[in-house]
Amino acid sequence: YVSACNFDGAGDMLKFLIPDFVAEGSRSLDAPLSSWFEFDQRPMRPMQSQRKVLFRTVDMSMTADSGVAYIPPRCRNGEACHLHVVLHGSTMPIASIGDAYYRYSGYANWAERNALILIFPQAKKTLVPPNPVASWDTIGLECLSPGCTNFAQKVGYHNEFIINIRNALLSTGAGLNVSQITTMPPPPEWPTITPAPLPPDVEEPLIGGSGSVGDGGGSGDGSSGGDGGDGGDGGDG
Repeated sequence: YVSACNFDGAGDMLKFLIPDFVAEGSRSLDAPLSSWFEFDQRPMRPMQSQRKVLFRTVDMSMTADSGVAYIPPRCRNGEACHLHVVLHGSTMPIASIGDAYYRYSGYANWAERNALILIFPQAKKTLVPPNPVASWDTIGLECLSPGCTNFAQKVGYHNEFIINIRNALLSTGAGLNVSQITTMPPPPEWPTITPAPLPPDVEEPLIGGSGSVGDGGGSGDGSSGGDGGDGGDGGDG
């Protein structure tokens, strides 16, 4: 899911998206625990995603009950900060892989010096709608009838859900209910990887793509001083 391959996909993406990005000397090896928060995602679910099925209400939003946010001290103290929404890839929610994606995908390592609030919303596996790998809906998972296109518009469950989170952070909504994360497992021992030399007649491959290395996640950028950006689909790493 997250590979130690000496390529900082998250850093390159943030440098491109944030005009005043501070690159030199700003990447920390492990973001401080005091800036990690869990937030309640349930109030962010679209009202229309709650449907009556037989005699009970079923949540059709395909979202977990909680998500994770990284909020540096300067942002908690009222300084205007950038807002970046990071979407995990399929099979990669916290319920499946723990803190591996949000903690080690590289985004938080740049957040302190760059006044960057990071939101890691969480999708979940569901039987109805059929979402067995906790994907963000880019193919119409929420549609239970042919011809539905809501998933590709702002009224789509996941799109509106992310907009609601952004609005809450920008104080145009009811705000986010957050609690500080107080414990995390120690970071893993990353292996040292030495690439095998290429044969003389093979050129060095180009490494690129707009997504984080090793995942199908995506992200969007905005600013807390104005309209924030919605998360989008990233490219393959």
